[in-house]
Amino acid sequence: MVSGEFLDRLDEQVRELRHLYGDDKYRGVLVEDIPPLGGIQVVLVGDFLQLPPIQEKAPAGSRLLEDGRAVLPDYDDGAANPRKHELFLNRGAAYQSEVFRRLDLACVELQEPHRQVGDRAFVDLLNNIREGRCLPSELEGLNSRCSRPLGQATCVTSLLPKNDHVCQVNAERLASLGGNTETFASSDSVRVGGGGTDSQKERELWANTFWKSCLAASELELKVGAQVMLLANMDPKSGLVNGAVGDVCSFVDVPMQRVQQLVPSEQWRAVSAWCDRNVRETLVGTTNDSDATAIRLPRVNFPRARREVVIAPWLFRCDVVGAGQCRRAQLPLKLAWAITHHKAQGLTVDVASGEGVRVDPQGFQQGQTYVVLSRVTEERGLQLLKHIESGHIHVSNDALLFFAAIRAIAEAQQRLPPALLATGAGSRALIHEAARLNCDGAEELRRGIADLDALGTWRQCLRIH
Repeated sequence: MVSGEFLDRLDEQVRELRHLYGDDKYRGVLVEDIPPLGGIQVVLVGDFLQLPPIQEKAPAGSRLLEDGRAVLPDYDDGAANPRKHELFLNRGAAYQSEVFRRLDLACVELQEPHRQVGDRAFVDLLNNIREGRCLPSELEGLNSRCSRPLGQATCVTSLLPKNDHVCQVNAERLASLGGNTETFASSDSVRVGGGGTDSQKERELWANTFWKSCLAASELELKVGAQVMLLANMDPKSGLVNGAVGDVCSFVDVPMQRVQQLVPSEQWRAVSAWCDRNVRETLVGTTNDSDATAIRLPRVNFPRARREVVIAPWLFRCDVVGAGQCRRAQLPLKLAWAITHHKAQGLTVDVASGEGVRVDPQGFQQGQTYVVLSRVTEERGLQLLKHIESGHIHVSNDALLFFAAIRAIAEAQQRLPPALLATGAGSRALIHEAARLNCDGAEELRRGIADLDALGTWRQCLRIH
């Protein structure tokens, strides 16, 4: 989920790029006068009742300015580059950004679920949990039905709230397998961008949070029989997407030339360094120097895709504005007997394909319990490791108010004259014209917009003492 602070930073960067490199209509126009997001047409998709953005902790000694920006102790507004000492803390929801209001977006609430097709009772229960209005009797029924072991599921993942428990489960399950352990080390690098001193930017890149948050681990241990999750969209048309779960069925020695064919061409330069770190053996009897070495790679069976695939290294990267790029080459896999609630976002557990989940429903963040329960396509593929209680369910009051406001705005707009709606103007732009014409629904539209504005901004989402 994108934070309000991130969206405003993105808006600033896009408008600056339009100012510097845009077409003639932006030439000579002040950055602040350029339309939001540079006038680019955007579609924003998300559910504010799911897990919120993870807010960064403010370092000791940092402080808030009057406008809500967080800065380091040595911040100097008169310095040549004061922005260098500002902090990005990932605060607030997208609707709490300034650009969200300036865009005056048409908000559409999607109603039809596409994950739990055909299980209406389960859908209604999940919606009640999502909005924090689930009755105790509904939770008792869910506990009664889902506290049993899973039946015929052949690929089961545990969704747990804490990372240390996830690591423990995965380590224990890997150790329980027979056979040898294959270890794969990542190849990490940075690419410095233009401007500034290289040493300064290198330090900034190596200190970036990418190295902690990267999906791929710096060291990956696998065995035959290990349950793994794919971390990249290798072949979306055939189901080889981020989140696909499978099991390692063998390891194969692949000549370097063949590895290069498996890797996207634009990634090869960085990935070749990974190959150098993970060379397994020299092939005997080869005449081509490029075939003189082999890389041992895992072959993974993905039941839902009905394919066995040799997994080649992948390049994970993060662009850092003003500094350059952080890069990690590694196999796009992670152990997946257990994963955290947060990493389960976007995951679909397809019961019809023999998949299932064991869930510890204990949530400590808004939307967390709803997210983990709603990953499965049918209730019969869900096993609760603990009874779910009302105290496990946390819902954002601001998000509830946001949805109430956009529903009120949508209802008010339906009462406005069709000719007024045909202008294509956003709801904020319609307020004044609707009021001038004394249209039915004008006052309700005004109140809906006022309710949105009352949700505040991301700048109010932190207090530093």
